[in-house]
Amino acid sequence: MLYYFFNENTIKYIYFPLFISFFFSFIISNYFIFILNKYKFYQNNRIFIPRRHLLKKNIPTMGGIIILIPFLLLSIIFIDFNNKSILFLFLFFIFNFIIGFIDDYIKCFVFNSNGLSIINKYLLQSFLIIIYIIYLFNIKNNFLYNYFFFIFNFFINIKYFYLLLWYFLLIGCINSVNFTDGLDGLVVFPLILNFLFLLIVSFFYFKYYLFTNLYISNIIFYKNLILINSIMIGSLLSFLIFNFHPAKIFLGDTGSLSIGSLLGSIYILLNKEWYLLLVGFIFLIESITVILQILWFKFFRKRLFYMTPIHHHYEICGYSENKIVLFFWFISLFFFILSLLIFLINYVYL
Repeated sequence: MLYYFFNENTIKYIYFPLFISFFFSFIISNYFIFILNKYKFYQNNRIFIPRRHLLKKNIPTMGGIIILIPFLLLSIIFIDFNNKSILFLFLFFIFNFIIGFIDDYIKCFVFNSNGLSIINKYLLQSFLIIIYIIYLFNIKNNFLYNYFFFIFNFFINIKYFYLLLWYFLLIGCINSVNFTDGLDGLVVFPLILNFLFLLIVSFFYFKYYLFTNLYISNIIFYKNLILINSIMIGSLLSFLIFNFHPAKIFLGDTGSLSIGSLLGSIYILLNKEWYLLLVGFIFLIESITVILQILWFKFFRKRLFYMTPIHHHYEICGYSENKIVLFFWFISLFFFILSLLIFLINYVYL
């Protein structure tokens, strides 16, 4: 059993890139925090925020840069970009990073706490997602279920519903991670658990194809996904040190939008879309509360919660920031373990 976790493959593809990523991110973090402070990359506070957040007005945002730089540099070293799926994954990640950077820049220097308008951000995200899911559909078309529904004298192939599923998964994942990034350290630990789950899934499939010696392209593909998840986990672990209460830097839209896009994309590439609802349960709850708040106010002209996303509601109720964060972390850990057990049970019976 010990050999399964500590062997040539795990050291080479998991522990080594994870450690290098963690070390590299940790080294550059203090430098970038100094630069962001020097040039006052501070987000302007919204009008309606919990009072304690006024104390955070001089904490720099755009922390996603600290994650992006080591992630991209180490990916260039370790990752094989000859695989189109991996290349498109990185392009999708980078373009979402650019949207997040523009949004953060407006918040910091145009003195607009809302950044890009909701409509503009949604249109930019949707444009990227539509291009990306069309590509995904083309490469995965032969592997999707060909079930048919007979409705009003028309046969409808269910596999075309994957386009809708992937669209809502990606737009939901990107913005849910963004919603969750509201308290010190709140979003980073659930992200680490999600990428850890994807790492474990990728490693199991890698071992399977390596053992059967079938489909060399699949072996390379899953090896790349293992490396991507390992590098991202290392960067996030390092970032958590500086983002945990009291935070020295915030992830910002620069980080949350790009990392959310990467997370959702890997779930799709691994055909584990539905697991995101479990492993990313916190992200789901945060988004649902925002949607409920909007709908409730629209129909009843009053608020369902004091403030959304839901972590702000608990702040206003008087709970300390650390208690809220640790409670959300515990929920994330519970659903991570549950999801892992479900996956392992299904994997054994494959």
